[in-house]
Amino acid sequence: MDNKSLSLIMLAVYGVASSLVIADVYGQTNCTYSGRHVYTLSCEDTIPLNVSKDTKTVILTGFSTGMVLSNLTFQETWENITSLFIFSNNIQPVVFRTRCFTRLNNLKRLTISVNNPVFEKRVFHGLTSLERLTLFNIHLFSEKALFYSLNSSDFKQLRYLRLFRNKKTSSSGLELGDLFWKFIGAVLLKSLDISGMHVASFNLTSFNANCKRLNYLTMYDTRFTNVHMTVNDPSVQSCRKPRVLSSSTTIVEKIKIWCPGYKTYFKYGVDLGLTESLLFSGVNVVTIENMCSVNFNSLSITNFNFKSGPKLTFKWNITRLFLTANIFKGPCKGSIIASSTLLLLSLSNNGISYLCPDAISSIATLRYLHLSSNNLNAMNMMHKSTFERLFFTLRNMEIISLESNLLTRIPENIFLKNENLKKIDLSNNRISKVTFKIDHLKNLVELNLRKNIIFTLDGSAMTQLDNILNTQRR
Repeated sequence: MDNKSLSLIMLAVYGVASSLVIADVYGQTNCTYSGRHVYTLSCEDTIPLNVSKDTKTVILTGFSTGMVLSNLTFQETWENITSLFIFSNNIQPVVFRTRCFTRLNNLKRLTISVNNPVFEKRVFHGLTSLERLTLFNIHLFSEKALFYSLNSSDFKQLRYLRLFRNKKTSSSGLELGDLFWKFIGAVLLKSLDISGMHVASFNLTSFNANCKRLNYLTMYDTRFTNVHMTVNDPSVQSCRKPRVLSSSTTIVEKIKIWCPGYKTYFKYGVDLGLTESLLFSGVNVVTIENMCSVNFNSLSITNFNFKSGPKLTFKWNITRLFLTANIFKGPCKGSIIASSTLLLLSLSNNGISYLCPDAISSIATLRYLHLSSNNLNAMNMMHKSTFERLFFTLRNMEIISLESNLLTRIPENIFLKNENLKKIDLSNNRISKVTFKIDHLKNLVELNLRKNIIFTLDGSAMTQLDNILNTQRR
């Protein structure tokens, strides 16, 4: 017998022996090995009692009649596996009993993707080597139930946590509150991925208090209904902001600002800054809602993406509002700020090419308006009449800045209703001629036209300036 024939016989014997081992040890024939060294075992609609000692990865799928996993499901021969994947697209529940994974002390990677998971307390007890955990449809649990399942003492080596949802599941949202973030703060987690999730509630204050070790927060295509934060939050300074990975479809519907301790009243005046250090800077934000009865000396908001224009709702007792270096896109509806005592509003450096009249028309208390470093010339060219009436309701305005807006001309009646104006800044534009009325502005003390292309003043402009000077001499 030649060597080739001998090899074929040995191969056939090996195949028969392997089949016999699978049928004998597992009691099921719908489990198959794959891979060059048969380290991966795939099973359909069943869980074998034992696996080969060389098995490193097990993939369990199906469960058409539902399944209950207990501490008897994975026997001693499972101890050597390092990766376990559990998949089920059926509506039948898959129940994970307390300590069902307790023998898998060498497991490093666990993925549970089932439509209807049921977790008992301390499900993950014994997974002392687990580094990567992926859970689908975890939003079906209350925050308290999730906390009882994710016990920090069971995850001594956990570095990566992914919480996903299947698109066919209900519209219920994930609660990421104080209990969840205390769990994150107690483990050695480096990366949290909540991409594709609907987050009903996100406690930003608790996140800041527990995010010291977190390096990455991934939230592609994530929708947040409510983000809760407090003013004068000391934990912001202690949290090193992780690298946030988001997409154009990541949306925050509402940021709610509370008094310290999530109360509704605070007796001291505060200065609040929502800047690039905030976790959600650069993400699409719809509304910022004030839940705190307090006097805001100032509020600064920078590096936000206001897809529908900025909107601050509920009553704001605020003196100065700085909305600078943001992105304003799309149409805007209603006022930027509701029921305010606002004196100063800065919308500088936002790239604004169209400012809705409704956005500022109801701020009757406004005295100082800064619109510098935008592109309002586009609005002047395409919506001249709207631009001309933009400031008509701001009768108490004393100072306005339109510096660096690429303006080529100013509409004749743009300041017609602003008789209290003291200072107009039109510097660094492309104005070649004074075409707007100013002789009715009896309180005007400064008209800044520096860095334009005005070489001469015609008779009408000279007359207006003379009238203003004569008024000031009286």
